[in-house]
Amino acid sequence: MALRASIRTVLDEVTLHDLASGTMPPEVAALIDDEDAWRTRPNRRRVGAAMGRTPPPSDAR
Repeated sequence: MALRASIRTVLDEVTLHDLASGTMPPEVAALIDDEDAWRTRPNRRRVGAAMGRTPPPSDAR
């Protein structure tokens, strides 16, 4: 739900003018300024494989 709300905020608030001028609405600027948003989190499948665990089967059909 949080992801959807963040994406919705960006899509609803940012205009082509904002992108061209390099300025963002305050709601979007707050998302960009959040340091945690820029942190990379470990891929659970890779971490599990590195620990000798078998990753779950992919759902590729």
